[in-house]
Order: sequence, then C-alpha cells, then structure tokens
Amino acid sequence: MAPEKSPMDVEHVGPEQSEGITSPPRPNLRGSTDGSSHPLSASFTSALPSVAHPDVFAEMQAKIVELASEDNVSPYNEEDMLNRVLVARNLHVAEAFHMWQNIVAWRKQYQPEFLSEEEAAPYLKLGVISTCGPDVNGRPCIYALNRNHIIDAEHHDRNLRTIVNVLEKTTVESSKIADGFIAVIIDQEGVGRKNMDTHLFIGKPGLVQVLQEYYPERLGSCYIIHTSWIFRLMWAIISPFLDDKTRKKVHVLPHTEDLLQYFSLDRLPADLQAKMNAAAAKAKK
Repeated sequence: MAPEKSPMDVEHVGPEQSEGITSPPRPNLRGSTDGSSHPLSASFTSALPSVAHPDVFAEMQAKIVELASEDNVSPYNEEDMLNRVLVARNLHVAEAFHMWQNIVAWRKQYQPEFLSEEEAAPYLKLGVISTCGPDVNGRPCIYALNRNHIIDAEHHDRNLRTIVNVLEKTTVESSKIADGFIAVIIDQEGVGRKNMDTHLFIGKPGLVQVLQEYYPERLGSCYIIHTSWIFRLMWAIISPFLDDKTRKKVHVLPHTEDLLQYFSLDRLPADLQAKMNAAAAKAKK
C-alpha cells in the first residue's frame, strides 16, 4: 500500500518528466464539431465527453434566467465563462450557479479591471510582479519575483489589488490570443522570512481565494524555480488551501533551464535570460 502524500509533496518536473505535462487544446468557441449550437471550451471537454455538454450547459443557462435574470448579460453570461465555472464545480449545476453568483457579485464590487496608476505604482516599482511570455502554448505569463515582496500589512489591500489587476489583464489577453489559460513563473531565489507573506496568499481575501473562486479554470501551469527550505515551509502552509486541480498544475523545476521546455529563451524575463546565457557561456569554457 503506497504511503499517502504529505501537504509538502509537489510535483518536481525535469526533462525526463516533461511528457507528463499536457496542455488543454485551444477552445472552440464558435460551435461544436458535431454541428450543435453549443460551443465547447477546452477546459469543459477535458472534464466531460462533449455529448453531455448541451444538457448541462442549457440547465445552467435556464437557472440563470430563472433566478438571476438581471445578470444574464455580457460578460457574465458568456459561454466560455459558464463552461469554466461548470468544470470548476465538476458539472454540478447548483454548485456552479452559486459560484457564478459569487463571481458576479465580486466583480461588481471589486472591479478588478480598474486600477489607477497612482494606486499601482508603489507596488509595481518594487518589481515583484511583471508579465512575460507567451509560453509554447501561446499563453501569456505572470512572473513573480518573490524576494522583492516585503511583508506589508498596512498596504496589503493595495498590493493584492495590484496583483489581481495584473491577473485580470493577463487573463483577458489570453482569451484574445490563446485558450483563456495563463502561465505563472514563481522565482524563489533569495527569498527569506521577510518575504514569507502567508496573508497575501491565503488571507481572506488572498491570492489563493481570488484565483480559485473568481478565476476558475484560468491557471494553465505554475512553474516554481530556485526553491529552498523557505519554499518547503511556505508550501506546507499554502498547499492545503489549494484544491486538487490547482495543486496538480504546480510544478517545481529542479533547474532554471528546464523552463526552456515551456518557453523560448527570448520570451522569458530579461534577468532569467541573462542567467541562462551566463551559465551556457560558463559551460563552454
């Protein structure tokens, strides 16, 4: 009998394991291949045979019309969004409807698409979060340099809002150029206790809550590099708050160069490019 995995277990991906990571196909939002009028998102069809999609999707639509007709408008009733919510709740329409209601209420109140430059500037200047990519699947990527984040309870809400705004923009971009999924690179190099902001990750609100409850089926893959005992400690704290689907998308790469399985060099952040080029030059000597 195999031993149970502990909360600190996370998938380590090396070159020999790359075949185990699969990417959902690009969603067909214009209609199913069998000629039906119901579109099929990639995330939905990966979880359920397409033949069952029309009835479940129609039931979700009917529930919205019956119980929340005032919100049966774009962007809340867009087919891709409803498909992702259904997948996130394993096709249980009642649970998916409840999740959808929470998303609509959150978006109305939080307005993640709006953020003033004045509000965002202090945190963006720290260089904690930026964008890069796209990856080999065409997905834009968020790059988090965690050593630049310092625990700051006074500005928690502002910092979180800035990160969510970047997440929002990246998701919108992915829906335009890729499959609606995004990639994330988390760089743990130089991280110490002053950077271990568990409240930012698992607070209410925190990044885990925002990603899982308000951006369902949007994370494609998360790659973590330069890990240490600090990461193992953080992972032991954070991983129990991740659902199984999210946890399986987190991959620890033993070597920075392993990112080249998923990104071309020129699509990575400039500092990572420089490190890889320096390492390659040193290896030639």
